[in-house]
Amino acid sequence: MAIITDIHQKTLAINLDKSKYGTIAEIGAGQETARWFFRVGGAAGTIAKAISAYDMKFSDSIYGESPRYISRQRLDSMVNYEYNLIIERLDDSKGADTTYLITSAYHL
Repeated sequence: MAIITDIHQKTLAINLDKSKYGTIAEIGAGQETARWFFRVGGAAGTIAKAISAYDMKFSDSIYGESPRYISRQRLDSMVNYEYNLIIERLDDSKGADTTYLITSAYHL
């Protein structure tokens, strides 16, 4: 099997993998990450939701308060919240055949 190094190929491979499905939540460059999934095609089979919360108060109301807007604590809150939401809403219909993908473009 050939190693895939091109971003288009990598993203399309994920989009075409029926076992992966989930959310892109961002406090960094997630909009750019989500854009790649939509740009290469097939994203409807991969992305349940993409969310960007730019305002700290808005983000706090969704994920809980954090001392800093961009922090490991915020990232952990986002991933936990979004994962639990996916389980709550989709596990009955997709859980047996799906690996849930929760990704966030965030760098410490």
